[in-house]
Amino acid sequence: MFKTHLLISLLLGLFTFQFFEINKFIFIALVILAGSLPDIDIPSSKIGKKTRPVSNIINFLFGHRGILHSIFIPVLLFFVLSYYNLYEYGYAVLIGYLGHLLADAISSEGVNFLHPFLKLRIQGFIRVGGFLEYILFMLLIGLGILSIPRLF
Repeated sequence: MFKTHLLISLLLGLFTFQFFEINKFIFIALVILAGSLPDIDIPSSKIGKKTRPVSNIINFLFGHRGILHSIFIPVLLFFVLSYYNLYEYGYAVLIGYLGHLLADAISSEGVNFLHPFLKLRIQGFIRVGGFLEYILFMLLIGLGILSIPRLF
């Protein structure tokens, strides 16, 4: 689902960068990076392979789809960046990260947005790597192509 996460993050960045006073390419890059960040808790993920020691520790401590797949991490990152008057960067991280969580919420594995405080697992019907994810990905590509003029 890595490509789907990145595409969802890219689209969210394309639809929201115009509301912020920040370089659009920096904003979108941050949205995309944040969109891959939750999967750092999987050592075999794209980002996990690039940060293997950190990914192994996070996976050991929290497992997959634990605290890093809750709303608390992106909100915390937003507040940390906002504290340093980097609001636009905070919004970019928040948007990308939440995009990842929403994509995971429509998967059959689901996500617990309020982990570890409540068991509120939201799950959809799309199997990761399955036919419906492929269809969703193709639809998102079409939407992305239609959104390209927003960059210019």
